[in-house]
Amino acid sequence: MYDPRGRLTMVIRGTLAALALAVGGSASAGVDETYRAEIQAWRQRREASLKADGGWLSVAGLFWLKEGSNRFGTDPKGDIVLPAGSAPAGAGVFDLAGGRTTVTFVKEVEATLRGQPVTQAELRSDGSGSPDVVTLGRLTMHVIQRGARYGIRLKDRESPLRKEFTGLRWYEVKEDYRITARYVTYPEPKMVRVPNIL
Repeated sequence: MYDPRGRLTMVIRGTLAALALAVGGSASAGVDETYRAEIQAWRQRREASLKADGGWLSVAGLFWLKEGSNRFGTDPKGDIVLPAGSAPAGAGVFDLAGGRTTVTFVKEVEATLRGQPVTQAELRSDGSGSPDVVTLGRLTMHVIQRGARYGIRLKDRESPLRKEFTGLRWYEVKEDYRITARYVTYPEPKMVRVPNIL
């Protein structure tokens, strides 16, 4: 038996179900697009930090200091060899004595520390949380401390890695791979050994 009211009821129910799916689908798409935008923004910040002055792509060397004098310049026989053409053959000396590092530049070299000309200064290492950064033309140098060892980290604004960098390659963003978790701390701190270059 044909019942127009029943058919109308089914049509209304079908329309409401379709509308619910459409709303739900657009909400999911919104969440997905928000997540994609968040990941994309992080990726852009990551690449910008790599390419920035002082970013990791500008790292041109790490030289461990020996106790006493450590000569630096473009001379291949020096203790710290700077990139060719970036400085004089003999630009100066880093002196390490009992965990304290002093830099002394030769008279011909124009260097700065905290924006001011410098010829000699004691340098704070990154162990202090805020290392003193010496600028020599396109180069910057600062003292790093790793355990009982001290070294000079050299950065070059004209590093080939930085100049030739064309961007990172990423996997496609898939929200299915997103994991929501809850961080639970140990009742007491737990020491973990982490291997590194030392």
